[in-house]
Amino acid sequence: MLGAENVLLLIRTYIIPPTLTIREASSSHSNQLFALVGTVIVLPIILIYDAMQYRVFNGKVREGDQGRH
Repeated sequence: MLGAENVLLLIRTYIIPPTLTIREASSSHSNQLFALVGTVIVLPIILIYDAMQYRVFNGKVREGDQGRH
């Protein structure tokens, strides 16, 4: 893990130029609004789906079950 961090630190200057400000690097307001609206619509659907799957599969597998291998 430490090796990956070192590689990222070494190539950081090539990914983020020092002359680029945060405002210049950010996308336009309309793109950010589009991403926000998409997240607000999709995230609850994902969480509801995960909750439903948890209810369906809760208790189906017990510790020590061999299953079909």
